[in-house]
Order: sequence, then C-alpha cells, then structure tokens
Amino acid sequence: MMNQIFMPCYFGNEVTLKSARLTHALYSSEWIKMNAPERKEIQMMMIRSMKPIVLKAGGFFYYNVGMFTSTLNTAYSLFCVLQRRVSSTRGEM
Repeated sequence: MMNQIFMPCYFGNEVTLKSARLTHALYSSEWIKMNAPERKEIQMMMIRSMKPIVLKAGGFFYYNVGMFTSTLNTAYSLFCVLQRRVSSTRGEM
C-alpha cells in the first residue's frame, strides 16, 4: 500500500521540480538567434513556466514527497491512537 501512495507522490514531485527548471533552460537556449515569432513563443513559454506545474489529487492536495511523509505520519499517529484505545479497553476487562 505504501508503494501505491509513494509512486504518484514521487513522480508528482519530479514533474514539479523539472517544470521549475524549465524557465532557466528556455533562457539558456539560443533564443537570441531565433526569428521574432519564435522568440515571442519562447517568451510566452518562459512566462507560463514561472509558475511550476503541480499534480493535484481531486484539487484537494498536491502529489509530492512532502504529502507522502505527511500521509505516513498521520496514518501512524492514527494507528497509535487506535492501538492505545484497544489496549486500554482490554485492560478494563
């Protein structure tokens, strides 16, 4: 089950990181040697790439490594609370 959660988070994180590097890659290209319409397209791509691409799950949360660790921490905390509840219930019997 951890792999099912980890894989989308990992690759969502990779997409975000690579999209963040896109602006620099576009600027580092030889855009000065291009003709005017191509330079305008590169400029529009640079403007659009200033905001990184992020993958969202239903618009509620982002797929990234931070969300994976947060999900694991929450699941483990819930497990501990339930485990404590079960052990205290058994102790009362």
